[in-house]
Amino acid sequence: MFELTDPKLAPDAAGAMRSDRYGDIYFQRRGAPDEKRLVFLTGCSLPERWRGQRRHTVGETGFGTGLTFLETWRLWRRHRRPHQHLHYLAVEAHPATEEQLRDIHQRWPALRVYSAELLRHYPALTPGYHRVHLPDNVTLTLMLGEVLEQLKQLEAVVDSWFLDGFSPSRNPQMWRLEVLAQVARLTATDGRLATFTTATQVREDLARVGFSLNRAPGFGSKRERLMGVYVGKPASACPGW
Repeated sequence: MFELTDPKLAPDAAGAMRSDRYGDIYFQRRGAPDEKRLVFLTGCSLPERWRGQRRHTVGETGFGTGLTFLETWRLWRRHRRPHQHLHYLAVEAHPATEEQLRDIHQRWPALRVYSAELLRHYPALTPGYHRVHLPDNVTLTLMLGEVLEQLKQLEAVVDSWFLDGFSPSRNPQMWRLEVLAQVARLTATDGRLATFTTATQVREDLARVGFSLNRAPGFGSKRERLMGVYVGKPASACPGW
């Protein structure tokens, strides 16, 4: 059985939250929610694309500190209709504890109500799938384990992908072609993806598995970010989450 390991969270001298395991950052001290909104939510054309849908499914590679999920939930609450349902599927091999998340989330007062509700239902950190039902017709499925193995077991049709697994140079396992092929297998026709990285190998592999890509201005010191549309056919056995 896969063994979950500590994320080794550590704030640096500049106030950014780092992972000592990968030598990369989860977020900068300033502007972290703004960056998540630009890179992932705007990058996947949300909330526009979930308007008129009965359900919208988001997939995230790298749940991390949960900041992207909380920002997605906040946007969902502002724009959803009563009959709509948001499914959020997130893979994480190094999950933070409830105490770590509570301490981190206090940085952003606008997210505290969402954080409190998430932490009230936060599952035990054991390998496998953990489903959490939250207000506003939000269902979070945390897939705790090695990314490829978790995605291979998943059957879903994902409308929006947030590829957020540290830099490919720091965490190459998250960006393997086999992982991206699973992302493609699970993606709805015309589904979208967004990511902070524009690394050449990532772009080439995403194109190889069926995504049409374009680059856009990045956030802060990051010059560019990447967006994509799936032009292939979904191969999941699931007719829809």
